[in-house]
Amino acid sequence: MVGNLSDSGLALLKGPAHRAARRRWKRTADVLSKWSGAASQADPKEAARALGRLLKRVANHDEPGFDGLAAMAMYHRGNALSNGALRDEAIAAYDELSDRFDGSDDNLLQVIITLALFNKAVDLGKLGRTQEAIDTYDQVLQRTDSSIDPILLNQAAMSLLNKGVALGELNRPQEESATYQALINRFGDATRIEFQRTVARAQVFQGVVLGQLRGLNEELHAYDRVIDRLEGTADVELNTTLAMALIKKGIVLGWMGHTDAEMAQFERVVQRFGAETTIELQTQVAMALLCKADSLHSVERMDDAIHVYDEIIRRFHATSDPSLGRWVDLARESRAQALANTSS
Repeated sequence: MVGNLSDSGLALLKGPAHRAARRRWKRTADVLSKWSGAASQADPKEAARALGRLLKRVANHDEPGFDGLAAMAMYHRGNALSNGALRDEAIAAYDELSDRFDGSDDNLLQVIITLALFNKAVDLGKLGRTQEAIDTYDQVLQRTDSSIDPILLNQAAMSLLNKGVALGELNRPQEESATYQALINRFGDATRIEFQRTVARAQVFQGVVLGQLRGLNEELHAYDRVIDRLEGTADVELNTTLAMALIKKGIVLGWMGHTDAEMAQFERVVQRFGAETTIELQTQVAMALLCKADSLHSVERMDDAIHVYDEIIRRFHATSDPSLGRWVDLARESRAQALANTSS
């Protein structure tokens, strides 16, 4: 986005009278570019301090083009504070940005404000201020209602998804399901991969809610829609969602007493993704194997269950990833319990 500012900000600083301002603008943009990228992730608190100093430098510039720099500095300072887990301060930074520029008719400034509002909503959610997060997602949705800008449309899709999750946290399942459906209706036919990813996740989340509201058959149908939609995709994130849908379908089939069909879903995940090297898909494979082993354990097929627990440990014991390691730890615990049951 700093590149966009280069195009728009420098375009306003034409002619000899603005030569010095152009040099100041470029120096400021270079600093902003440095602290809005990887450096912000690596050292968020230092990034927040550096961007705060940058804001003081551009606060009183009255030359054209500097408002965009100030807005970007506020936005990225908020991001840095959030990355440093200083969420209240991040929210204050986003509010300062919105208060200062919300009346502007500059389209780029309005885009930055919308991005800031989305990030504010995420931080509110992480602070447990769930209703405030929902209200802020609604602000994003209102601002993007008629947009055709891909960046803003992505914010709208993610706002609907996150709003649905937040409604679920407040135990409002009918509103939660309706929010996912609004997302599916609006973006279900979109061809851009980021929208496909968000829609697929919404379908899985909606499946869980439909199980609560309408019963297990409706939940199964929801997962089947996801599976049909994603079968054959090469995208890692979509395949991760596909694996989630298969696992959830297997769990529901188990609840319904269809043990063979349950096992078949878990085995589909292992066969389809067992050779994948990404942590996301390895985690889904480990989860599918653990679900399979636990199901075998529950019907007292202890030797078979122990064999699958051993497979999880063999496959993933050397991982350094905490999320994947968690499934290995659970496999070890369950294996010990199965052995105890066998010997008793």
